[in-house]
Amino acid sequence: MPPLVTIIAICYNQADYVLATLNSIKQQTYPAIQLIIADDASADATPQLVQEWININWPDAVFIAHKVNNGITKNLNSAIPFVEGSYVKQIGCDDIMEPDAIEKVIAAFDGLPEDYGVVYTDMHRINESGALIDDMGLIEKRGHPVYSGEVYLQMIQKPFITSASIIFKKWVLDKLGGFNEKVFYEDHDFYLRAARVCKFYYLNQRTIQYRVHSGSLINSSSRIKYFYNVYNVYYTNFDNRTPFVSIFTERLLFCIKNLYALHYKNNFGFACKAFFKTHNLQFLKFAVASIPFYLKGNTL
Repeated sequence: MPPLVTIIAICYNQADYVLATLNSIKQQTYPAIQLIIADDASADATPQLVQEWININWPDAVFIAHKVNNGITKNLNSAIPFVEGSYVKQIGCDDIMEPDAIEKVIAAFDGLPEDYGVVYTDMHRINESGALIDDMGLIEKRGHPVYSGEVYLQMIQKPFITSASIIFKKWVLDKLGGFNEKVFYEDHDFYLRAARVCKFYYLNQRTIQYRVHSGSLINSSSRIKYFYNVYNVYYTNFDNRTPFVSIFTERLLFCIKNLYALHYKNNFGFACKAFFKTHNLQFLKFAVASIPFYLKGNTL
């Protein structure tokens, strides 16, 4: 019997897409899959659609239907106690898996040493209607380099993978203690920490159809949320070893500068914390300059 793969499908207000995602999981050619679906208190028909689909297609699937919206990381962590597989894949319920996605990645793992804990791939890009946007993969479109082996240095310099394409070993999840609930978005934080404990492998295949949503609102609130998240990733994982300390300091300063430009209310506290962490005087200057925002400014 091949090793069991647990798929954690997370959803929130994705009634238009969730069935396509679940059907793509059902159509996997790999024979040993455990399915966990975690809904983060959707206000639309998502929970009803999921339950109906489970009743017909996958009666032994685990369905976690939250009554309160807690965010991505807490939603993912709620699924961890139910994980039985040796490998774990997470997917948002607007993306679609190619039929042989699991089979290809597990075959890649079979040819790798045990210390390889993460395999990632390229992805097709589809629009909201499910049509291919073009012939370029997501990695090619973004112009990201790809790395295999020890990737910690590259990961802290700039995240280069998207969680939708990834399968990781359960021991990696156990060693990291799950997902960091101090961040809004799980992928950068989780894989930065994973890069400290295991090797990565890039499989040059497109195993996922990654949905690109049009009309995403980019305003000051969403930008604050982005830099808030990046700050927490680098602050909570701060590495004072040479040569990593300078990179972490630069990334923290990058966030503080941008939050200052956005008049973020709590930038004073963030800058103070970064100063005590790094002893870099530039953070102290931004803390002083941010005092007016603390008294009256933007917040999340």
